[in-house]
Amino acid sequence: MRISKILKILLSVLIPIALLYFIYTYVDIDYFLKSLKTLNYFHVIVAAFFLWWTYIFRLYRLKILFGINKLSVFYGITTVNNFLNRTLPARTGEISLPILLKNYVGIPYNKGISALLYLRIIDLLALFILFFLTIGFVDFTFASKSFVIV
Repeated sequence: MRISKILKILLSVLIPIALLYFIYTYVDIDYFLKSLKTLNYFHVIVAAFFLWWTYIFRLYRLKILFGINKLSVFYGITTVNNFLNRTLPARTGEISLPILLKNYVGIPYNKGISALLYLRIIDLLALFILFFLTIGFVDFTFASKSFVIV
């Protein structure tokens, strides 16, 4: 067996053990179980539904961008990229997108980096559009004379 294969197996065993140890030592189990009993599961289901749809939109965005019809592969790339973005500090998980595209779809690094930049610009434009669409629904009549909106 190669060293990288042994390292992958070792890490896949050690990381969950370390997380379980962390949870066991730093999380009060009684408080956690009490919180689960008072949880509104309808809100959890609605949030999971919308989260799933965001993954589907990202998946089709990659499919349209590259014109490759490997939806299951793009779904895996999207979920791993999002996981790394949320867990690694300072959004260094963004680097994983070109690497994942190269490893699983065979897209060169320069196209992967260009795609990453393009996708972030599209995200910024979408945020601007949402901002300007919602600004019309904000009621500014609550502002007094001493309150200035810049």
